Amino acid sequence: MILQTVLTNLMLRLHKMGRYEKISLALLFPANVMYTVAASTHFWFELPGVAWYGLFYAKFCDLLDECHYVPAFFTNEPGFYHLLQLVCVFAWACLALSIYMLISDSMDSRIPRILRKNRNNAIAFICFASAFAMSGGLYLFYYIINDFPREVDKYPEMKWASMFASLACALEFLAGLFLLHAS
Repeated sequence: MILQTVLTNLMLRLHKMGRYEKISLALLFPANVMYTVAASTHFWFELPGVAWYGLFYAKFCDLLDECHYVPAFFTNEPGFYHLLQLVCVFAWACLALSIYMLISDSMDSRIPRILRKNRNNAIAFICFASAFAMSGGLYLFYYIINDFPREVDKYPEMKWASMFASLACALEFLAGLFLLHAS
């Protein structure tokens, strides 16, 4: 019964949405899935043959090919890792909030009065804040990994999870642009 009510309300909300809002929603869902998958892995960056780094944990392999999973903040720069995790969790929360605000009217009362006239601008602002936090997190992550001790001429390599995070960032930025156009 509750599920039926929720689905009915969702269908009514989707019916009321404009074309650009629907496109934005269609962009935000895969962005959220990709960012969730990326955040849960250790394949963001690799120091070739030695270590694989993720947002919350890293995998280190020694000379005997024994690999160990370590929480990421126990690596060389715990302060930077905490900052990186905070930025990425903020981006993730803004991504989820923008989806929720598109499909629900319950957050409209929390939008500042200046932006309440055009809720799409407020949601677009949240999308842009999240996209800039994601790209800043990727840059910060590469900066941290690049400063780790490594062999000469072996630079960190981007792996598929960081590509997913980059693509999620681009999709969310496009969704924000569509929401601005819908205004």
